[in-house]
Amino acid sequence: MRPLALAALFVLVNLGLKLTDLDADSLWMDEAITAFHVQQSPGNILEYASRQQNPPAYFLLAHGWASLFGLSEAGLRSLSAVLSSLTAGALFLLGARFLGTFAGVVAALLYTLSPAQIHYAQEARAYALVGLLCVASFALFFDLLESEGKRGGVRLGVVNALLLYTHYVTAFVLPAQALGVLLYHLHSRGTLRTYVRSGALTIGLFLPWLPTLLRNLGDSGGSWLEPPTLGLLPPAVVALVGSAKLAIVSGVLVTKGIFDLFRKGAAQTGRYTTYLLLWTVVPFLGDFAASQIVPAFAERYVLYASLGFVLLLGHLVAQLHRGPIIPGAALALLALLALDVPDASPNRTEHWRELSSFARAEKTDGTAILVSPVWQCLSFAYYFAPEAFADHVNIRARLIERDVHCLDAGSQDDSTPESWPARVILVVDTSRNPPSADAFFPVGGATGHERVAQHPFGLLRADVYERPPSLPLLQ
Repeated sequence: MRPLALAALFVLVNLGLKLTDLDADSLWMDEAITAFHVQQSPGNILEYASRQQNPPAYFLLAHGWASLFGLSEAGLRSLSAVLSSLTAGALFLLGARFLGTFAGVVAALLYTLSPAQIHYAQEARAYALVGLLCVASFALFFDLLESEGKRGGVRLGVVNALLLYTHYVTAFVLPAQALGVLLYHLHSRGTLRTYVRSGALTIGLFLPWLPTLLRNLGDSGGSWLEPPTLGLLPPAVVALVGSAKLAIVSGVLVTKGIFDLFRKGAAQTGRYTTYLLLWTVVPFLGDFAASQIVPAFAERYVLYASLGFVLLLGHLVAQLHRGPIIPGAALALLALLALDVPDASPNRTEHWRELSSFARAEKTDGTAILVSPVWQCLSFAYYFAPEAFADHVNIRARLIERDVHCLDAGSQDDSTPESWPARVILVVDTSRNPPSADAFFPVGGATGHERVAQHPFGLLRADVYERPPSLPLLQ
């Protein structure tokens, strides 16, 4: 089968897997943020990105996609599913061209079976776009090296800039590629000159956005993440690989590959082992090290490193033996281990759709709804009040018109009534350890409300509070 036909087959298989049940789970907080901003104008998206730690490329692309396919769960998530499916084909083509057809098949198959890749292919965030751009970046990088600098420089510079405009953590692609050049091509003038020019183009294209990045960088006290400890590394590796068993078998292959690398030195197969090791290790450990200063170490942020890893496994399996039996057996073992990971992918446990249906059924004219913490309000509004969600300028006022108030514990705002009605539904994110209802009432001390019902919705909970009829309203 021709490479393009086989790549198309991988794309179709991935589309079948990843376009299925896109609306099975509620949008979680990050996806609700995506939905809220992509419905706005490109100018508003750029203004939003200028104040956040998320660059604008994905949101602009998703804005165009949503204008065609809508803001439903399936409409929003289908962009990631398509991008992830295209990545499978691109991964095979990269492997087939530079590592051999068999290596490309191994890499694309492991990618297709990866629970983490399937999960994030069904999430309305930037990670699938990062994966596709990352494969394109390394394909152009390898082409630049193979041609000794005669091809790929300008395109590599542009793609790497697009990576930075998609997610800042992809910056570790640049040192990974630079180390590959320094290790093997320092004395190749053509290669070195073209790569330096490519890097300069990347920097030049990103330079206008650099002040925004520096201004918005968080620190240990402002990030939602904590600085990672060494104890987080093993579970992060297992999560990216798929399972502990697969990680052990893969570790044996990688150890053999490193041993062969030292034995064969700068042979062509050894060079690609090095390039793929750098693609895998530099982003993973680089993010871990940088997160000691600005915490940003999470599985989804370094997911693109796993693309280099599956290519590395494909390359190492293809080197096991010249005949088909041993590599074929190794591929079968890896595939079986990849399939044996039913609980490896993250779970979406914010059941906003079900909670909003409950709140809609329970709400009467004398009922107020409080949502806490305030940053969960978009998720609730997406399901409970779509018309308010669509009004991005007046969303807060539109929610208050429906007696929906978004507050943090103990906080008040000028839109909060002087006293709450006798019946209150308090919607809380239980992962935040919410306090008692008294913290949400504008008058200090006991309010007389008593919890009469509690309804769990995954990590969310809806508590119903009522004030006995004998107690007057607070003034």
